[in-house]
Amino acid sequence: MDDRLSSMYATMSAQELAHVDTLHEQAVRLIQAQKAEGKEVPSGMQAVWDWEHSHMMDRVARIKVLLETARR
Repeated sequence: MDDRLSSMYATMSAQELAHVDTLHEQAVRLIQAQKAEGKEVPSGMQAVWDWEHSHMMDRVARIKVLLETARR
């Protein structure tokens, strides 16, 4: 195994997870702002968000486990 290469990919993966977190925060902020203004989020948009959010959280959790395993 090439430790430098493995470390590089782990670092890049952690950076990408940070990007995912940043984008997620912005999506949540925009949805909450709409609701705070009394605007209803269209049901189709909410359904897509709920589905994508659920899958994203699952994928992120699996990636974090893989990264933690690789660090050992």
